[in-house]
Amino acid sequence: MAPDLIGNAAAWVLAGVFAAAVVHKLGNGLEFRGVLEQYRILPVRLVPLAAPVIVLLEGCACLALAFPSWRLAGAWLAGGLLLAYSAAISLNLHVRGRTALDCGCGGAPIPLSGWLLLRNILLLALVPLAALPTAASGAALAIAAAVALFFWLAYGIGNQLLANRASPALAALGGMAGTAPDDGAAVRRPRGDAIQGRMGTAHA
Repeated sequence: MAPDLIGNAAAWVLAGVFAAAVVHKLGNGLEFRGVLEQYRILPVRLVPLAAPVIVLLEGCACLALAFPSWRLAGAWLAGGLLLAYSAAISLNLHVRGRTALDCGCGGAPIPLSGWLLLRNILLLALVPLAALPTAASGAALAIAAAVALFFWLAYGIGNQLLANRASPALAALGGMAGTAPDDGAAVRRPRGDAIQGRMGTAHA
C-alpha cells in the first residue's frame, strides 16, 4: 500500500497546486501577463504569446498527474515547470536583487524571497514520488486523498503566511505607478492592459 499511497498523494498534491494556478491565471489573464512582463526574462512582445502557453502547460501537467497512465509524463512536466519558475525567481532575487515582485503563484501577492524558493524545492521533492507506479487500491486511494487534502491546506496556509509576512512590501508597492528605477529596488508596473494596484510563478 505504501507506494500506492505515496505516489497518489504526491501526484494529487502537485495536480492541485497546478490546478489552482491555472484557475487563477484564467480568471486574471491580464494580471498574469503583467506578472510575466515584470520578470523581465522574455521580450515584451512575446509576453502575450507566452502567457497562454504557460497556462496550457500547467493544465497539461495537472491533467496528466491526475491519471496513472499519464503520471510519469505529468511528473516530468511539473518538475520542468517548477525548475523554470525557481530559476526565474532566483535570477530576479539573487542576481538582480529584486524582491518587490509578485511570484505569480496565484491568490494573494507574494513577493520573491528565499522562503518562496524553499517552498518550490519542497514541491520539487514530490516530483519523483509522483512518478512512482500506483495501483487502484481502494484503501490506498482513500488515504492518499486525505494526505493530499492535508498538504493542500498546508500549502494554502503557507502561501497566506508568506503574503502576510510581505505586507510592508505590498504597502510600498501599492503607492507606486509608472516605471521604477532600473536598479531593481522596485518593480516596473506595466501600463494599460497589465495589472493595476497589485504587485504583478510564475508555480507551481
